Amino acid sequence: MSDATPDDLEGVLKLQYLAYQGEAVRYDDHTLPPLTQDLAGVREDHRAGVLLVVRLGSEVVGSVRGRRQGDAFHIGRLVVHPRLQRRGLGRRLLAAVEERAGDAERLELFTGDRSTEQIALYTAAGYRPFRTERVAPHLGMVHLRKEAPAVAPSAGQGVV
Repeated sequence: MSDATPDDLEGVLKLQYLAYQGEAVRYDDHTLPPLTQDLAGVREDHRAGVLLVVRLGSEVVGSVRGRRQGDAFHIGRLVVHPRLQRRGLGRRLLAAVEERAGDAERLELFTGDRSTEQIALYTAAGYRPFRTERVAPHLGMVHLRKEAPAVAPSAGQGVV
C-alpha cells in the first residue's frame, strides 16, 4: 500500500468503474458519481488530498481517498477489485487512510443506504451513523463518523 502516483490514476479510475458496477445494479443507477467521474476528477482528488493504492504487479487493485475539511477528515471511494474482496483489503485500506487524518477531530464517510456490506465494514471499524439523506427517490445516503484517535506528540514535544 502506498500513495498513488500520477501514473496510477488511470488505473484508479478503471478500478473505481469496475468496483462500482455492483452498486449501479443495486441502485438501478449507472449515473452514480463514481461511474461518471473522469480522469481530470481523479487527478483533482489526488492533488487535493490523500489517495492510497494497492497494486498487484502493475495493476491497481485497491484504493481509497481522504481529504481534510475543517475539523473532519472525509474518507471516500474505498474500492477493492471484485476478485479480491472479502479478504481484509478494504479494512486495511480504511485503517491506512485513517492514519493520514493528522489532527482532525473526527473521521467521516458516507455510503448508500442499501450498501449493507459497506455499512457493516464501517460499523465494525467504529463508525456510527449520524445523518441520513434521500438524494433521489431510489437512493439514500448514510453518513457515518467516529472520533479520530488522539495524535501522540512527536519526539521532543513533551506535554507541559
